[in-house]
Amino acid sequence: MEKVRHHSASVLIVPPQYNQAIVGVYDSTYPVEVFRGNFLFLGGNGNKDRSPRAIVERELNEELSDKASAQETVSQIIGSAHVDPRGMQKEEREYAPKALRDELKAAVVANMNGFGDYLISVKGESVKKPNDLVYLSSAFIATVDERLFEEARNQLSQGKQLVNEGLAKIATLRELEGMNGAWGYATIIRHALSVKTQEHPFIRTFFLSSKPKESFLEYKVNYEYERDPEK
Repeated sequence: MEKVRHHSASVLIVPPQYNQAIVGVYDSTYPVEVFRGNFLFLGGNGNKDRSPRAIVERELNEELSDKASAQETVSQIIGSAHVDPRGMQKEEREYAPKALRDELKAAVVANMNGFGDYLISVKGESVKKPNDLVYLSSAFIATVDERLFEEARNQLSQGKQLVNEGLAKIATLRELEGMNGAWGYATIIRHALSVKTQEHPFIRTFFLSSKPKESFLEYKVNYEYERDPEK
C-alpha cells in the first residue's frame, strides 16, 4: 500500500468555448514562497470530507464567502514546520456582489464533472521539508455560462474579489501559458485545455485515472493517508 500525505481536490472553471478560465492566484503572503504568483484551481484539501467532490463543494462555500473560515495552516497540511510562519495575511477587501458569487458557485456545482486523479510528488527542499511531499490530487472541470464570466470579469476589473484568500483571475489560454502553476496544476491544466504550460522542475505529476472516485474508502484500498481526508 502506497503512503501519501493528504488528498486535495479542485475545479477548473471554463466557459463553453474553453478559451479562458477562472483560476486562483497565490499572493505575496502565501507561506510557500516558491508558489507566490502561481495559479491554482479553486478547491483545497480533505478535512472531514467523504469524497473529492465533497471537498470541492465545501471549499467553494468557504472561498466564495465574505469571510475565510478557520482552517489548518499550510505547514500543518504539508507537514513542514519551516514555511513562512506569518501565514496568509488577511486584508480588508471589497467583494463582488453576493448574488453573483452564489450564482457562480451554484453553476459550478451543477456542471462539475470529474477530469482526473493525479499523484503529485514535490521535492522536499522546495517546500522546506526534509523529505519529498507525495499526495493525491483530484481534478474536476465545470463549464459555466459566458454571461457569468463577463459579470465576474467586470467585478474583477473594478478591484472587487470573488474569493476571500489569495486572488481570483480570469485568464486566457495565452495568459496561462505565461504563468507558473502551483502544486502540479501546470500539468493538470495542460491535460485539460492543451495549454503549453511548463511544470516546475521540482514537481512530478502522474496521471492515475480519468475520473475521481465516489468516496475516499475506494482510495484507501491502495493508499494510506498520513492525514485522513475523512477526519
